[in-house]
Amino acid sequence: MSTKINPPYLGSAYYPEDWDESQIDSDIAEMVRAGFNVARVGEFAWRKMEPAEGKYDFSWLHRVVDKLAAAGIKTIMGTPTATPPIWLSRKHPDIMAVMDNGRQKKHGGRRHCCSNDPHYRAASAKIVEALAREFGGDENVIGWQIDNEIYRDCCFCPVCLKGFAEYLAKKYGSIDNLNAAWNLNLFSQAYDSFDEVPPPSDAWHNPHLHLEWNAFQSESQIAFVHMQNDILKKHTSAPVGTD
Repeated sequence: MSTKINPPYLGSAYYPEDWDESQIDSDIAEMVRAGFNVARVGEFAWRKMEPAEGKYDFSWLHRVVDKLAAAGIKTIMGTPTATPPIWLSRKHPDIMAVMDNGRQKKHGGRRHCCSNDPHYRAASAKIVEALAREFGGDENVIGWQIDNEIYRDCCFCPVCLKGFAEYLAKKYGSIDNLNAAWNLNLFSQAYDSFDEVPPPSDAWHNPHLHLEWNAFQSESQIAFVHMQNDILKKHTSAPVGTD
């Protein structure tokens, strides 16, 4: 039976997947000496949780959560969607975000994937569902963090460009309405269709374009967060947030 711990909570991020498991006990001992009563884990550990597609391994994570609890330390569980594993990157290279210069990001970073890409969204939903089923009822998991630093960068991939055109069409109704609202007769900026409206680049672009592009990207990220939250809330009553 774990010891009940009341807030306030003091702790840090902890990445046990980065080290040999034999180090966990000494790590936790240092946390106890520092006065920690909570640790955040899991946010970058997708590959260790799902080493191959559909093959989940949470045994190591259970050992971490249980060892922390035995030391009087609760857990905030992070969903690992910021760091897709190499098997997903190989199977669906389109999940990687495209920069404004047209170059696609490569595997090995974090938040380097497109939150609108359907393959990435589907794989993210599956790992979040599996993780939530595994730990949603664990009394030692007192909260959940969705992804990591979700605000990072915009994506210029074909999925995002198509989504941006649809976003504009829904908001303005007709391209003539957009041209009028943005005063696009100036400098011959007017467009004939929504799919002609480009994303902003390093060239000069109308301030309205910058505003709407950022709003579209923001709404895309919000939708990605809400998707995960909806999954988590089916399995846990603990607080859910993101950083």
